[in-house]
Amino acid sequence: MMRLPYYSKITQEAPAKYLSLAGVVDLARSPSVGPKSDTAALTPFMAQGKTQSAAVEAEFRALIVDHDDDDKTAAEIRDLYDSYGVAYLAYTTSSHQQDKGGVTANRWKLIIPLANPIEHEQYAPLAMGLSLHHGADPAQARAQQVFYAPNKLTPSAPYEFIDATDRPLLDANDTGSTLVVAALSAYRQEQERKEQVAAQAPAKPRSVSGHDAGIIGKVCQQFDIENELLRHGYRRVGKRYLSPQSSTGEPGVYIFTTDDGKERLYSHHGESDPLSNLNHGGHSLDVFDVLVTLDYAGDVSRAIADLAPKVDPEGQKQRQREYMDEQDAGKQPAPTPPPVAASEAVFTLPDYPTDLMALPYKLGELQQFIYNRMTYRSLPMAGITAIATLTAFAQTHITIKSRDGLGLNEYYMVLAPTGFGKEDIRKPMEILDRKSEDAIKAGMGNMESVKIRHAAPASAQGIHQIMEENRSTCFLSDEFAEWLRLSHTDAQKQAGLGYLMQAYTKALGIIEPGHAVTRKYEPVEKPRLSIFATSTAEAMFSTLTRDQADSGAYNRWIMFAGDTELPPKRYTGQVYEPNQTLINFIAWVKEIEPRKEIKFTSAGLEAFIELDSNMAEPIKRKDGVLGGRLAEQAIKMAGLIALSDKRFQIEPSDLQAAFNIRIGLYQRAAALARHEGSLDGLHSTGQAMQQLVEQFEKRPSIYRSQLKSLSRRYAALSVNEQRAVVDALVSEGVVEIDPARRAVLVSKIHQAEALTI
Repeated sequence: MMRLPYYSKITQEAPAKYLSLAGVVDLARSPSVGPKSDTAALTPFMAQGKTQSAAVEAEFRALIVDHDDDDKTAAEIRDLYDSYGVAYLAYTTSSHQQDKGGVTANRWKLIIPLANPIEHEQYAPLAMGLSLHHGADPAQARAQQVFYAPNKLTPSAPYEFIDATDRPLLDANDTGSTLVVAALSAYRQEQERKEQVAAQAPAKPRSVSGHDAGIIGKVCQQFDIENELLRHGYRRVGKRYLSPQSSTGEPGVYIFTTDDGKERLYSHHGESDPLSNLNHGGHSLDVFDVLVTLDYAGDVSRAIADLAPKVDPEGQKQRQREYMDEQDAGKQPAPTPPPVAASEAVFTLPDYPTDLMALPYKLGELQQFIYNRMTYRSLPMAGITAIATLTAFAQTHITIKSRDGLGLNEYYMVLAPTGFGKEDIRKPMEILDRKSEDAIKAGMGNMESVKIRHAAPASAQGIHQIMEENRSTCFLSDEFAEWLRLSHTDAQKQAGLGYLMQAYTKALGIIEPGHAVTRKYEPVEKPRLSIFATSTAEAMFSTLTRDQADSGAYNRWIMFAGDTELPPKRYTGQVYEPNQTLINFIAWVKEIEPRKEIKFTSAGLEAFIELDSNMAEPIKRKDGVLGGRLAEQAIKMAGLIALSDKRFQIEPSDLQAAFNIRIGLYQRAAALARHEGSLDGLHSTGQAMQQLVEQFEKRPSIYRSQLKSLSRRYAALSVNEQRAVVDALVSEGVVEIDPARRAVLVSKIHQAEALTI
């Protein structure tokens, strides 16, 4: 049965209710009257919001076609759609027979309900193809495109509707359907046209010296366009790629090989995509153009200077020697400072905790299922995902019996490079949720369970409304880094962040956001809210502020700092479905009776006291920002380990593994936070100076070219800001510039310490 989210106004962030097909027909029979800005809106996809990220993750329940510019009569609409033999609802829009851009015409909206929901990747070709086939507005086929409910601007405005919903619903998987055939045929023809345009686009011209051309050639030989796209958040969809800036959800980036074997790119996306042909004069791009655009903001000289040592290290050394010889002609050479060792120049994180690499009991089976689905395999990432997944299913009914009691709900943040394939770690939770629900229904068991959602509302009231609908909720989101960033200046999001902090500790209590003018919010008893969010380290740590850290906003997160580089890509051998024993285990967890407690054995309690006092408490005293809740988070993790062995008693071995994992994850996150310099409250230039001062305390001298590898904050600055940092280091007496070799900075701090010693 079709159900569509209904928004009372277009500005609403969450649906007010959900309408059946009959409910939408009722709207068509009795359209609202008033300005278009006050008209209700619907989405063809089932989600808690109407953002693009929510849309592409959602299931679509209807095709929507917008006949806005073709002046069709009611008879012509019937002629077009009656021939398909499927149900549809047509109604004229607010602008029907109204002056719009100097044109007065018939304007219709078509709703074609689907027999079964489909994912966005199947919806997009059908919706776009049907619009193309009928010459309708292709903008309606965009992923997050809403459509207005039936409305007339005035009581006397002309209005018509056609109700043909008594016919069979469209089966989007029916390859014999005339509608499906027509839509997909039109879509394929359009893609072939775009491919031809891409292949015929001229290469982007460049004017460079012979040496620079040689470096560019080596870059094109050693770098790969697809890898660079994935690294910057572009997503592969079939043969094409979707820009992270796209508002349509329709992949528009093509990679093709020219007749001479060179790899090039052409983007049909709009100007929001930095690689769009609109931003490059209609030209196609090679991988060097892609790097210059995405990494160097179009600065070719800076790109060549930065990439030359990577693609031609020996040649670069020779060029540096020649340059220095020219500079030192007639001068007595100064001593060369010792180079920074590779191990010192490259930042490395502490090792993953060993216990996370091979989780025990059913957690281990869950880890292997997730690992086997991954395109870029990572056992530790599969491990933290397994823990987060079991958290979601166990939190509804189970608590830990401790001094004040603990809910199993938890906030997890997985940090991994762009292009890692984070969907591979979010999808298993949904698969197991669906399959375990089927198993429970077959056994007529307890049906109160966690509700999985893809996006969190921006306000405290929105979060609470979701908790009112289902007190046990897990948000699967890749938006939290951006959400946290905006909360710095957005009072509504700041209040939402505060409410998340409150909900974290209220698993055995009551939450309520206060009453709004327009509605009364009911208190929610024993709320269980979990978050499994993904982001990049750069995005996450750029959002952190000292004020929020001091408020406790970050010690509620278990942060998983993943590898900084992508593991090797896997093309074969994936296993996408869980085995029945794992499904049955998740069903068993869901069916556990309410208010079930996991308790410590006497030996387990003794082990906790020892582990907490020796491992967690010393960290908490030094770093409450990231380490303020290590002990209680380790207890929850130990409870999950016991539960995965179908036990309700926490043993010493459970606690030892849990503390090892939690402390190990903290050490990686804390090291990354120090490296990023995010939590010291300084401006980015101040953070860079602080990091470099630490380096000059250790070393007698450093080449300017080595500063980027020694300070991530310095590397992220503009050239002018980097110059200002060096000037400040000189003016504050931290370093002096070697008069013989201007590229060398001599540490005055190190000299003073040496004299003291």
